[in-house]
Amino acid sequence: MESDLAEAPNPAHQVDCWFEPVVAARLAVAGLTIVADLLALIRRRQQRWYTSVPRLGPKGAERITGWLSLHAASQGEPSPLATTPRWQFVAGHPALARTPRLGTLIDVMPLESLQAIPLPAELDGSQGLNRGHTSTIRSRSTALSTHPWVDRRLRCG
Repeated sequence: MESDLAEAPNPAHQVDCWFEPVVAARLAVAGLTIVADLLALIRRRQQRWYTSVPRLGPKGAERITGWLSLHAASQGEPSPLATTPRWQFVAGHPALARTPRLGTLIDVMPLESLQAIPLPAELDGSQGLNRGHTSTIRSRSTALSTHPWVDRRLRCG
C-alpha cells in the first residue's frame, strides 16, 4: 500500500518537503525553494555548487547529490561533473567533451580538453610572436605548445 501512495520527488516540489528543516533553510537562504532551483544550480556550478549555499559543506552536498541520484528517474540525473572532481576524470571522458562557443566565457577545464576545441587560425596562436626561430618550444599552435611548457616547468622544479 505504501508504494501505491508514495510520490516520487518532482522538480516542482518544495525543498522543505524532501529535506531536513535545517538543510531546507540553508537552501532557502540561497534562493533554492524548489527542487528545480537546486537542479539548475547544480547544473550551472557543477561539482562545487554548494559554495553558493551558506553553511553547506561538501558532505552535506554529497548527501543531497546522492539523494538526487537516487531519484533520478523522476527528475533527471545530476551531471557527473556535479558529483566528481574534474581531476578524477580520465582524458576523453564524455562529461568533459563539451565544446565552448567562441566569444563565451570558458569554464576551467583539463589541459587535455584544449586539443578538442576547434579554434580559427587567427585565435590558435599559430601566428603569435613566440613562433619564430627564437622560441625554444617548436609547435604550430598555443594548444600544442602547452604540454611541453608545463613539462619543462615541472622538470625545473
